[in-house]
This record gives sequence, structure tokens and C-alpha cells, in this order.
Amino acid sequence: MAGHDSLPRFYDDNVAGFFPQGPGVVFAYWELSGSQWEVAAGLGGAVLVRLYRAVESEGFDDQYILVREVEPPPGTDNWYFNDLKPDSAYRFEIGCRLPDGSFFPLVGSEKISTPPAPRFNAMPKEKEGHGKQAAGLPEPRVAGGRAVINGPSPELGEIMEQMPFYMGFDTQLTGR
Repeated sequence: MAGHDSLPRFYDDNVAGFFPQGPGVVFAYWELSGSQWEVAAGLGGAVLVRLYRAVESEGFDDQYILVREVEPPPGTDNWYFNDLKPDSAYRFEIGCRLPDGSFFPLVGSEKISTPPAPRFNAMPKEKEGHGKQAAGLPEPRVAGGRAVINGPSPELGEIMEQMPFYMGFDTQLTGR
């Protein structure tokens, strides 16, 4: 039986992965081969991550505008981009800044789309002439001067147990 350290940490490939985590959050990860790290070291060693948003164009290819550029700490191999526009297409590149100030891309991702922002209605509309029971809603009761609706109300912990990996929080790994 193989031990837990039998798999290599890196496979000496150039990999760029990109996943939406919600309407305004995407997760990017990358791995650079030894030769790409040599290129980065020859250019000063600083690796930059650039995030681009796709915009519609009249041609066949998408046009991209630079949204953000970050310089993650050395050894970083992933990044969360927050506060993005919902229902939009993005891609990212890993690269280095050349001595003349221009950006030299080393590896890039495929284009992904963030989901649209959720739309919620506070309460379903009641049928005319009927109460909340006719609309399928539980009747409220008054407790301590406040209306309390009888019925299921899942706690945050229950929701997190049912959806252990949501928005970057893995409750199974943290033991919560």
C-alpha cells in the first residue's frame, strides 16, 4: 500500500484551472513547469496573475479587458478573485513583467462564466380572498411581541453540512 507522500507535489506541467465559486467569486489555480519557473527567475522571479473580463465584439474572437493584476506571495499556486460582475465571462493569465514594463504571459486559462446573481422574492403572493394557509405558508404565531412562523428553518450548520464546499469554505477539512 502506497504512503500518503507517494504522489509528487508537482508534475512539471503547465496547468491553469479556473472555477466559478458564486456570482462574484472565481477560484484560479496554476502549476508551472521547471522551465517556466526558470523563465520567471530570469525575468526577476515575480509572478503576476492577471484577470480579464470578456466583452462582446463584432468579430469571432472575444475581446478581453484587464480587470485586476495581483502579485501573489512567492510559492502561491492559487488565488480567489472577489467582487466580480455576476453573469460575466472571465479568463486569467500567469506571467512576468519584462524589464520594459510589459507583461509576458507564461500560461493562461480557458474562459469561464460566473453565474447570475440570485433573485429572491420575500414572500409568495397570496391568492386573492385567501389567507396564508391557502398560499401554502405556515400561520405565524406571536411570541414575545414578535411574529414567529412555524415551520422548518435550517440552521447555518445544517446547510454547511449538506453543502460542505461552498464559497471556499470546506467544513469537512476544518472539522466544523
